[in-house]
Amino acid sequence: MAEGEGGSAPLQLIDSRGEFSSRLEEFTAALGGPDQADETLLIVSALGVKGSGKSSLLNDVFGTSFGVGKTFNASKGTKGIWIQASANSNKPLAVMDTQGSDGRGADMEKVNRIATFTLCFSDVLVFSLWYADIGRYEAAGYGLVRTVFQEYLKLFGEERRRTMLMFVVHDHDDGTSIESVKQILETDLKSLWQQAMKPAGSESLQMGDLFDLEFVSLPHPRHRQTEYEKKIGELRSRFCDESSPSYVLKDMFTKMVPINALHTYPAVTWRDLARGVEVENPTRRDLVAAYRCDVAYHTQYANASKQMNKWKAEVEGGKVVRGFGAQASQLIESRIDEYENATSMHANSQARAKKGGELNTFLKSSITSLFQKQMQLLQTLSLIQFKDLLLNSVVTGGGRNSTGSKEVVLDSFSKKAEECSVAALHLSFHSYKETLKDTLTSYAQQFEDSPTVQLSAMQRYERRAQRPIRRQPNANIGLNLTGALRPRG
Repeated sequence: MAEGEGGSAPLQLIDSRGEFSSRLEEFTAALGGPDQADETLLIVSALGVKGSGKSSLLNDVFGTSFGVGKTFNASKGTKGIWIQASANSNKPLAVMDTQGSDGRGADMEKVNRIATFTLCFSDVLVFSLWYADIGRYEAAGYGLVRTVFQEYLKLFGEERRRTMLMFVVHDHDDGTSIESVKQILETDLKSLWQQAMKPAGSESLQMGDLFDLEFVSLPHPRHRQTEYEKKIGELRSRFCDESSPSYVLKDMFTKMVPINALHTYPAVTWRDLARGVEVENPTRRDLVAAYRCDVAYHTQYANASKQMNKWKAEVEGGKVVRGFGAQASQLIESRIDEYENATSMHANSQARAKKGGELNTFLKSSITSLFQKQMQLLQTLSLIQFKDLLLNSVVTGGGRNSTGSKEVVLDSFSKKAEECSVAALHLSFHSYKETLKDTLTSYAQQFEDSPTVQLSAMQRYERRAQRPIRRQPNANIGLNLTGALRPRG
């Protein structure tokens, strides 16, 4: 087929034999690109009887290039399902043109299977019919509408997910108002809804509980070309212009199919349909949820890791992160909130709970590790401060005693450690303070009782005063009383 205006040719997604295309992954790659790979794909599908003008309608509205008329051989019409990206939308929008029914048994079975397939993925279903066929069961494709009702109840009735069903009436003349057409169709649709077989638990559901119905009429494209083009422009705006007050591709209708997963989920769904297996929407929904939650998890994991690595570099460089406790609490809250917002459509999914738990565990363990390292670093820095205070008292021949020095050091430790405490994780510095207190007491006692230790300390003080201070990166941190007291030099 000729290439469409959007730069992509139509792809036969499912051929006349029911074979699923092996080229859908190529289509997906061209559709979104790497920057849009995780975006939700908008999908519009057209249903109707054979020769009801589906392909022409899609081409006019979406800028696609599906074959029509002589291109296909009108007696045969569209076979299977064709898919193409819309050339008229700024958002990722795929359009599916489907095989129409002709009322025969074998044909209807295949068409019903195709209709069920489109229900799984379409935000909006466009049902195409001729004005002259309204009220005629076979000619208007009412049997297909009933199938849509029945299958949608199975797929989405339990979760009450809504979709839009838009009826486009072709060759409507001015002899009858659109309101009259709407009333006739609504009456017929209510009857079809009553006839539809409903699964257990769905008997009380009304058509309006699941479907938003829209009715659009189009004049003859040749006899009233100007009016036709105006109507098409209005319809195009409703699908492709988000700023339009009558925009129809709303979030409430989405089936949550990520662009770069398009080649996976439809293939699984069609395989089950082709084998006559009842399509279970929970299975498809779980696949989508697992993918979405995994993407959201890795996004928040990467964002959190970036900040964690900055903090880790500071700590390993011998610095305590200023305001670590408040920052860490805010990081946990923001990453979890963003994950939950990104996966809110899968609130009851096990995948969401699982990946959310993994994210929570990662955040808590990483922050706990950073907290512990900073407590050890503060202990080391506090011991150094304490030694300097004791040494200074010896050098000056008086001044603060060890008890006073210890209080100064412990008070300084408490203030700095308090900033590191993470309330969200109930991480407290008090046990580290008690360990430091015991270490300072032991050091002070040995310092005061040992002239050798005092002399060694003074010698080190003099040597240190004579050379520039050089920080040793990645030096061991933590309390080591034996090393602190051992005479060196």
